Amino acid sequence: MIIKTKKGGHMGIEFDPVRHEYFEGGVLLPSVTQVLKRVGLLNTKSFSRKSGDFGKAVHEATALIDLGERTVEDYKEDSKYKYLCAWELFKESHYPEILEIEQIVGGVEVGCAGTLDRLVLFPWDPRPWVIDLKTGKTRLWHPVQLAGYCYAAQKEYRRMTVYIDRCGKFRPEVCEKERDLRIFKGALDFINSELHAGRRI
Repeated sequence: MIIKTKKGGHMGIEFDPVRHEYFEGGVLLPSVTQVLKRVGLLNTKSFSRKSGDFGKAVHEATALIDLGERTVEDYKEDSKYKYLCAWELFKESHYPEILEIEQIVGGVEVGCAGTLDRLVLFPWDPRPWVIDLKTGKTRLWHPVQLAGYCYAAQKEYRRMTVYIDRCGKFRPEVCEKERDLRIFKGALDFINSELHAGRRI
């Protein structure tokens, strides 16, 4: 199934969730995650398929809950339950107003694409925040990935990673280093120079 998104009133990016590929006008766009992989910032060999599939399932469940299509209690007998409880606790303690859920951003003009887990407003800050949900350990590339999503969106969003775990606990980390964006832009420039030279992503 191809997911099409609206962009500026016109059909924009097409996303293939099976192959995890983004297209605009028939042009294949490198994803933010692919950019990090290609330059060696993200090594997927350390991740098992099982853990990756589980993290994806947790993300999908949080989206269904935030959309009002499911409740946390629907997952009471599920291995995802404690992770979902952690996300609910974060919302209860931080009061985010959720503006967007799984928002696809990017395009040909920026040279990449990605999906924002959440775009929110907090009561204490008029500026929008991008939240990236993580079910695993802290990694050095996480802030760079988040900066990449903001670059793809072409917005100066505030950035936060929220780690949720199997004990039902959450840990938010604000990502505000300017170097994260510089690192991503350097990696993207390298990838796009390879694409222009005819190399595959």
